[in-house]
Amino acid sequence: MVEKIYDKYADIQTVNQMAAKLRQLGLKDELKKLCEFYRIPASNGEAFLSGKRYFLIDGGDTEKEYLTVRSKLLDEMTVLKDPMFADVIGNYLLKQYKEKPELEKQILQKHKTLQRCVEFLMEKAWNMIDDARKQERINSGLAVRDDTVFLWVFEYYAEDDLEKVKEARETAEKEFAKKVNTPDTVKKAGAASSDSKRKKGKKGNAAGMQHQDSKPAGMEEGEQLSLFDTNMNA
Repeated sequence: MVEKIYDKYADIQTVNQMAAKLRQLGLKDELKKLCEFYRIPASNGEAFLSGKRYFLIDGGDTEKEYLTVRSKLLDEMTVLKDPMFADVIGNYLLKQYKEKPELEKQILQKHKTLQRCVEFLMEKAWNMIDDARKQERINSGLAVRDDTVFLWVFEYYAEDDLEKVKEARETAEKEFAKKVNTPDTVKKAGAASSDSKRKKGKKGNAAGMQHQDSKPAGMEEGEQLSLFDTNMNA
C-alpha cells in the first residue's frame, strides 16, 4: 500500500494524508514502513500512533506572505484537508479575528500555522490524560469542551515561540532532506517504482488517501472536539 506513493517523492502534506489513512485503518505495519522510507524518527511515529501527534510531519512555516487572515487560513485549510478538526479551528478563527485586533497580527506571522496550532492542541489534551490510559493506547479517546479548546487556540497564537520554532524547523528540515535523499533511499524508491509500474501501470499517489468528509466543518456552541480517536489497538 505504501509503495503507491513511491513513484515520486511526495510532499509533506501527501505523506501526512497517507499516514492519517493508515492510522485510521489500523495498518500499523504499513505506517511503520512509511516512516522507515522517509526516515521519520521512530519517536515521531510512536507519538503519531498513540495520538500524541495529529500530523506525522510538521509542514513548516507558511510559504508566502499573506495580506489577510482570511486568505492565509483558507489556504491552510485547503492544504490540510481536515474538515472535522482543522477546518473547525480555522472557521472559528475567521469569526474571531475581527473582534480581536491582536489576533490578526498573531495569525499572520509566518511561523504560526493552523497545522502547528492543531499540534499544540493535541499536546495540551495529551497532558490531560493519566499515565495508565496513555500506556493502554487502545481506542483511546478524549473529548474536550469547545470553550477549553478555543482558549488553547488563543494561547497558541499569543505564545512568543519564534526562536523555538526556528530551531526545531532548521533541525527537522536538515534531517528530513538528508534522510530522504540518501543513496539507499533513492535505490529503494526506484525499485518500488519499477515494481509499481509492472502492476498494471498504476501510478502512485495519495489522492485517494485523504480524509473522508462526513459533514461540513463547524460546531455548535457547547459541543466537544474529539482530540483523540486513534483506533489503534496496541
